[in-house]
Amino acid sequence: MERVLDPDPKDETCVADYAFLIREESGDVRAVHERHHHGVFPRQAWIDMMAEVGFEPHTKVVEHSELPNGYEFFVGVKR
Repeated sequence: MERVLDPDPKDETCVADYAFLIREESGDVRAVHERHHHGVFPRQAWIDMMAEVGFEPHTKVVEHSELPNGYEFFVGVKR
């Protein structure tokens, strides 16, 4: 199950809570909860954040049949 909340609509992040029911090999079932903080950031923010934590940022545009301008990937190379 997934539940997404936007605690602050003025920023660029949201919180997603996930609930999993996992059946073990023994047949027992356990519940697991995970919380993920997601964000949609401007292009330059990604590049700046990678550099701030010690990566050399690179970008590459690849062709995509459904996107006329392609799809841009971000890669960080550890310095």
